[in-house]
Amino acid sequence: MVLNRTTPAQRAEVIVKFINVAQKLRNLQNFNTLMAVVGGLTHSALARLSKTNACLSSDTQKLLIELTELLSTNNNFSNYRRQYQQCTGFRVPILGVHLKDLISLHTALADKVDGVSTSLIHFRKMVQLYQIFKELTCLQNENLPLDTNMDLVNTLRLSLDMHYTEDNIYELSLAREPRSSLSAPVTPTKPVVFADWVAGVSPPDAETINKHVHNMVEAVFKNYDHDKDGFICNAEFEAIAGNFPFIDSFCVLDADKDGMISKSEMKTYFIRANCHSLRSSFKHDFHEKTYFQPTFCTHCTGLLWGLIKQGWKCKDCTINVHKHCKDMVVMECRPKLNSPRRHDSVFNDSEYGCYNNKHRMFHDSKSHRSTQTDNELLLTPNTKPLSEAPVNGEEFYEEQSLLYDRLLKAEEAREKMIAENAFLKSCLDMSLEQNVTLKCQIGLIRQHTISFILNQMDILNLYKESEV
Repeated sequence: MVLNRTTPAQRAEVIVKFINVAQKLRNLQNFNTLMAVVGGLTHSALARLSKTNACLSSDTQKLLIELTELLSTNNNFSNYRRQYQQCTGFRVPILGVHLKDLISLHTALADKVDGVSTSLIHFRKMVQLYQIFKELTCLQNENLPLDTNMDLVNTLRLSLDMHYTEDNIYELSLAREPRSSLSAPVTPTKPVVFADWVAGVSPPDAETINKHVHNMVEAVFKNYDHDKDGFICNAEFEAIAGNFPFIDSFCVLDADKDGMISKSEMKTYFIRANCHSLRSSFKHDFHEKTYFQPTFCTHCTGLLWGLIKQGWKCKDCTINVHKHCKDMVVMECRPKLNSPRRHDSVFNDSEYGCYNNKHRMFHDSKSHRSTQTDNELLLTPNTKPLSEAPVNGEEFYEEQSLLYDRLLKAEEAREKMIAENAFLKSCLDMSLEQNVTLKCQIGLIRQHTISFILNQMDILNLYKESEV
């Protein structure tokens, strides 16, 4: 009857009517019919109707909860049994509960007592059976406090004749309020995580690009803005350029030509230069790993729990993250420094100087396009990446693409060797200082040892005997 109504308000009206009927049955002490009505109101096909339940008043919902708790199966229907014992006069018990008591009693206790020489009837079992049957027999002999209206009874029997199965009822419930009417749609739109955007599998919409570019800029400033002033100076930009070989020169990113790169300027550049080369610097190659010592997640700083395969580790930068954190990591993937081969980084000065001149000319030809204001931070459909914009001399560089890539690799290898050389030099200086310190300490130890031995000999008055 509830699902026959088309609107939530109409269905709520029918539910309220049945709750009033249940309250009337409780007053009449008709617990058997009350169980049937409350069971229908709490059926899964009606309980899932969120819009219908939202139309019910708080008092109606509270009354339904009270009736449900009264007929709850907890503690073997303890609430119902307590209420039933307090009833006087005509009452209709829940027949299923009392029939269950008969079955439980018959199963738990044997008809005759075991362990005696003669077979004796189990008297306690018979007494309990008698009490149950006596209660049911007395109820059958009591007169009804009202007159039976057979026409109404026949009408109810006809209207309540079940023509639907459980599956049909649930399908009708889904037809009234589909799953999409709940908080989540049937096919929810999964938010594009940073890993999907970096890999290029996400749709290139403006909102997604702005969101992930903002996170990328924050990560760059977190790692390279050493003085934490919110700007990137020329010295700090050199470290960025060493790890981002495809980034343009400092003058291109410095749109207002004030000698500092702000977050908005870098964000504008990254949005306009939305190319795979820049995004690949943030792409990690994670693989599942088992850790034999306590390890913490780089993203959420939480401990990687488990016996085996506790987390994921990047093969390049070796960061460790949880499985649910690996797609949200916004961090530059900086490979560990390895000793490059010598022939990969050796070029003559003429080739390197030619590359510097070409690289400088290439950046100067694009610098006039970078003077954009903060109002252009939002990406428009007509905005083209820097790599797609026409520049002077582009055909020349396309012809020299192989040489250009080779020189880029050489410059990257050179920067790595310079950094490694500086690191090794600092380690050598520290080792020399430690060596000098240890030599001084050894001299002091020797001096104190000899003095200690001589003092002990004087105390013991040890003299060498000589021949006279």
